[in-house]
Amino acid sequence: MADDTIPQIPPIVTRQEAVAAGLSRYFTGKPCKWGHIDERSTAIGGCLTCIRKHDTIRGRERWKDPEYRRKSKDWHDAWLMVNREKHNLDRRRKRATDPEYAATEKANKKLRRINDPEFRAKAADRNRAWRSANPEKCKANHTNGKARRRERVSGGSITANELIFLLDKQRRRCGYCRKSLNSGYHMDHIKPLAKEGKHNIKNIQLLCLSCNLRKSAKDPIVFANEIGLLV
Repeated sequence: MADDTIPQIPPIVTRQEAVAAGLSRYFTGKPCKWGHIDERSTAIGGCLTCIRKHDTIRGRERWKDPEYRRKSKDWHDAWLMVNREKHNLDRRRKRATDPEYAATEKANKKLRRINDPEFRAKAADRNRAWRSANPEKCKANHTNGKARRRERVSGGSITANELIFLLDKQRRRCGYCRKSLNSGYHMDHIKPLAKEGKHNIKNIQLLCLSCNLRKSAKDPIVFANEIGLLV
C-alpha cells in the first residue's frame, strides 16, 4: 500500500509536449532561475511558485489604488446581482463544514457593523423590511425571548403560524373590548408569567393596546370583573 504522506512527483514533460497534449501545466524536474523545483505554466513557461509570489505582490500593489478598489467592488457587486443564490449557498455550506470559517465570518461581520456606518444603515433597512413583511414572526420571536429571560417559565415557545391561526380564530378582534386588531395587537398571557403562567399558544390571547396595558399582570377573572364582563 502506497504511503499517502509522500508527495507524488509529476511525470517529466516538455513544454512542447504539454502544448500538444492540451495541458495547462508541465514538469521538467529542473529548478527555475530562482531555484524552485515546481510545475510550470504551459502558457508562459514560468514556475508556478514564482507566479504565485508575483501575483501576491502585484495584488497588494493594486489594492493600494483607490480606483482599482472601486472597480473591483463594482465588478463584485455586478457578479453578486447575477449569482446571489449560488454565493449564499456556497457560504452556508462552508459555514456548516468549517467552524473556523464560520467564526471568522461572524467576527468580521461584527467589526463591520461597529465600524462601517453604511453597512449599519443597510442592515437596518433590511431588518425594517423583514419586520414589515413578517409581523407575526417578529412578535413570536420577541415574546419567546422575553419568556426565556424569566426564570420562572419552564420552556415553551410560540410560532408565527400559531399566531396567525389565533388571529383568525379571534376574527381579528380584541379578546375583551372586541376592537379591530387590523392596525396592531399585543400578545397577552391569560395567566401571567409572573404568576407561573405557561408560555405557549394555549395561554395566549390577542388584545388591543389599551386592554393589554390595563390588564397587565392581573388574573384574567379579576380583570374581567373590573371591566364588567363578569357579574
